[in-house]
Amino acid sequence: CDLRGHGRSGPAAGPWTLTDLADDALAVLDALGIGRATLVGVSLGAMAALDLAARHPGRIAGLVLASTTLHVPSAAPWHEAAARVREGGTAALAERVLRT
Repeated sequence: CDLRGHGRSGPAAGPWTLTDLADDALAVLDALGIGRATLVGVSLGAMAALDLAARHPGRIAGLVLASTTLHVPSAAPWHEAAARVREGGTAALAERVLRT
């Protein structure tokens, strides 16, 4: 599933937290009747998967994570990226993401 404001999901009304994203994923599992799942996440999605796994370990069969971190020293880069996306859509980040 998409995170709020990513992929095919519409813009996210804010503010929201990482835990909100994890709870969104848990709600999708619940709606589909899935008791345990292996979660796959990249970047922010992986951070949400980690949050979900830490709070609901019995629901997680496994994790596949890429390009993520357990610690974000500053929110500034996230705010800057969000501003670029609001102005130009996710395509505004494509070149930066593909270089890393």
